[in-house]
Amino acid sequence: MKTEPLSLEHAGLLSAPLKKLGNGLSEYEFANLFLFRQVHDYVLFLNGSGPVGLSGTTYDGKSCFLPLFDPGEAPPEYLCRLIEGHDCFFPIPHRDLKHFDPERFVPDYQLADADYVYRAETFKYYKGRKLAKKRNLVKQFLAACTPDYRPYRPGMKKDAESVLNRWQRHTGKSISATDYCPALEALSLSHELNLFGFCYYVHGAPEGFLLAGENTPGMCTIHFAKANRQIKGIFPYMFHHFANAQGDRFRFYNFEQDLGKPNFRKTKRSYQPDRLLIKYRIKAS
Repeated sequence: MKTEPLSLEHAGLLSAPLKKLGNGLSEYEFANLFLFRQVHDYVLFLNGSGPVGLSGTTYDGKSCFLPLFDPGEAPPEYLCRLIEGHDCFFPIPHRDLKHFDPERFVPDYQLADADYVYRAETFKYYKGRKLAKKRNLVKQFLAACTPDYRPYRPGMKKDAESVLNRWQRHTGKSISATDYCPALEALSLSHELNLFGFCYYVHGAPEGFLLAGENTPGMCTIHFAKANRQIKGIFPYMFHHFANAQGDRFRFYNFEQDLGKPNFRKTKRSYQPDRLLIKYRIKAS
């Protein structure tokens, strides 16, 4: 079997199998795989008929294999051969668990891996008592600021990069400890990766940006949302504006995983997710 480090040139090759497998998980979108290829050390496995899967490393250091085919169409012996040299198949959606022989494979999962999924109405309206704080933050933001927004284009990279650089400084972390590099690359390759979104301005100055991609029909993945943290309410405003700008195109928004980080988890839960998409790790028994 042939192997190649994942690259932008593989976009056309992988778009069809990823679309066919579409299950809502954020990893089943080429932009996600490509932008985080160095974080996960992704290597593409190919045979004579096309892509077989991606070998990589999970955030907690486990070697994994992401199959780029329907596991229900593969015999158990073939799956056993593929997982050799890896700790697990990952990420596997719940619907595919039935395709793994329980006498040969054992499913497991970690909540830190799970994607947070929200209904579009959550961000469009921030209805209800539990979202009252978000609703009030948007009102406070609009009362204090004069926002403007422009659909993001690569020619606006300079403005968005200034937002990203300030965001990075405010984290107090090293670049390697954040998603700064993937976000910077996304700003340059938004067209090639089919990403879309907005750059947000307050009193004429760039203060935020949001980049997203279509995950499956009806679901959008929010890949990057960066803004000036000192401007109160700007994040819930950006989500509110973006969801309304998409109209009825998407019913759900995937905000990806929390990586087990308490601050991420607290923030994502504060928006009242509709559900968590569990990503299973299938290990050989």
